[in-house]
Order: sequence, then structure tokens, then C-alpha cells
Amino acid sequence: MIKKEAYNISCLLLLISFLTLQTGCGYFLPPHANSFYTKDETVTVKMLTCDELKDYKEDWRVYFGSYCDEPKAFAFAPAIALAAGIVVPIVVDYAKTKLKEESENYVQQFGTTYFGTSWENKDKKKYYGFEIVRNAKRYNDTGEKEEVFKIVYGFLKDDKDIFWAAPLYFKTNKTKAKVSSWGSSHKINTKVEIALDAVWIDGQKKYHKENIAKFDPLIIKDYEIDSPKVLRSSFKGENPDKYGRLEGGLNSFPISEKFWLTVLVTETDTAKTKQYITDLSDILEKNKDKIIDFIKSQTN
Repeated sequence: MIKKEAYNISCLLLLISFLTLQTGCGYFLPPHANSFYTKDETVTVKMLTCDELKDYKEDWRVYFGSYCDEPKAFAFAPAIALAAGIVVPIVVDYAKTKLKEESENYVQQFGTTYFGTSWENKDKKKYYGFEIVRNAKRYNDTGEKEEVFKIVYGFLKDDKDIFWAAPLYFKTNKTKAKVSSWGSSHKINTKVEIALDAVWIDGQKKYHKENIAKFDPLIIKDYEIDSPKVLRSSFKGENPDKYGRLEGGLNSFPISEKFWLTVLVTETDTAKTKQYITDLSDILEKNKDKIIDFIKSQTN
């Protein structure tokens, strides 16, 4: 009968052989078809006028009442915010979060920074929102990249020169994070962080930049990627196979004519595959001496 310790070492040797074979093939676990879109990535921010927000009109009204420049557009927003307890105070002492690349496949980040010189476009049309879009193709794809992530925020200025913003629309067609194709459930958690910096030049022509606001992070949990849904703030239960509710809240920030808008999105595989792989690595490391001794004993 094989001793328990010898049996365990044999299992570890099989694991080593398996890992060697898989890494030789280019990956350890096969990724889900809608995941691992990491190639040729571009992330863009676009400011949106009222006309460009027309597809999100009902989502807008959830937070801001009447649409854009319609009368009494912002009459109900503060009441909604206070009732839900989601008013976010202006943050003036905000430590800027730097974008960084995450080396592990199962936790991925992307983002960008947009510099704005006005809250109007060249035709003097006011902006009432912005969209963040990521385009990419799969890690092993040689074709054209596609739109794989999109989120839309609406915002409106009140009579005290404070902007109020809220998420209206979200969809992740394909994830940057790697999600294993194994198992019956394929989900990610997404965190969206947005910050604003004001910039100006003083009388001595000295450049200034100050962190003026950090949006309350938008957390989207257990987002299913087998058949990704569109999440909207106006969702009321219709066609639940294609749509879902986008839970968020109002954020406030002061006006600065010139500004940096910084976005950081973090996607995490909910299956904790990264942790499992780390645990396996730790087991192999802890048993390295035993494995060597076992191999020697079998060759004597």
C-alpha cells in the first residue's frame, strides 16, 4: 500500500506535469469566450450634449426630473438624493489614485484621463453628461477590435454652481479580466472610480492643479458575462433577460472651467480563480523539498 505522504507527493507531481503542459500551450485555464479582451485597447471619454443623451432620456429623469433644459429640470434631484441618503459631500482633500497595470489576469484595470476646457462645445451647446468607452479585441485575436465596455453618466448644474452627476447606463460586452470557462457561473465584479481635478493659471502665469472631487465608487457585483445585460437607472422590470437595474447615486462637484476627468475601472473574476492558483503555487513551494526527496527515492 502506498503511504499517504508518497500518495500526496505523487499527486503534486501530476499537478506539476499538468501545469507544465498547460503553460506550454500558452495558458493555464481556458478563458471564457467573453473574457480576456486585452489586445489593442483604447479607452475614451466623450462629453455629451442634450441631443447626444436622447437615448438615455428616461434614465436621466430618474435623477434629474425633466430632461436637460426643460423647465424645472433639477427641481426633484436634491429631494431624491436626501431621501435615499446618497448625497456625497464635495471632496477637497482627495489623494489622487494613479492608474496602474495589474499583472494578474483575473483582476484587470483600465482607465484614461480627459482634459476639458469648457462645459460647452464649440457650438455653445451645454454638456449634460459623458460616456466612457473601451474598445479592444481578444488576447489571441487578429481581427478588428470592438466596443467591449460602456458607461454613461448624466450631470446637471444647480443654482449654486454645483454639478450633480449620476450613472445612467452600463454594459460590459466582453471583459478585460480573464474569467475561466470552467464551471456553470461566469461573473465579474466591476468598480468604477471617477475623479476631477481643477486647473488654472494665476496672475504670475503659474500653473495650478487641485483635486476637487472624487465620485462615490460605482460597484457592480455579480455581472453575468454569458449573456451580458444592459443596466439602466430607469429599469422597471421589463424584458429582464436583456436589461437590469443600474444602482447608483448622485455625486456633487464644484464647477471648474478647465478640468481633468480621471477614470479607473477594475474588473475582478468572482470565481476566485486567482486565489486558487496562488494557493496551488504555495502548496508546491512548501512541498518542494519533499518532492525532490521523493523523486530521488524512486530513482535509487
